[in-house]
Amino acid sequence: MQTQIDVDGITVFIEGEGEETLLMIHGWPDTHRLWDSTVAALNGSYRCVRFTLPGFDLSKAPAAHSLEQITATILGVVNAVCPNEKITLVLHDWGCIFGYEFAAQHADRVARIVAVDIGDYNTT
Repeated sequence: MQTQIDVDGITVFIEGEGEETLLMIHGWPDTHRLWDSTVAALNGSYRCVRFTLPGFDLSKAPAAHSLEQITATILGVVNAVCPNEKITLVLHDWGCIFGYEFAAQHADRVARIVAVDIGDYNTT
């Protein structure tokens, strides 16, 4: 069963059973929908949490957000869904940048990181 909560104007989707919480952060030009099949595969064993990053929802007016603002958004989501436990970050593409920054600032809130489809910035 999927539930939704609002965290500072962002809809957060929570689905699945399990003691461990996976926070899924998408890349560009994606939304929380990127994780649909992943959630379907994992929701029997994990609590899957996802949301669309601010500024990434093309159905809303475009707005720029700093790295600090995005990191604060992630902290707000983590505090709302897992106030007393560590989470596992599941990161994709540009979501890795945001997730890595969150983990660097809030290492005490992160159990582990899973990163997929990470771009190579240094190949010539």
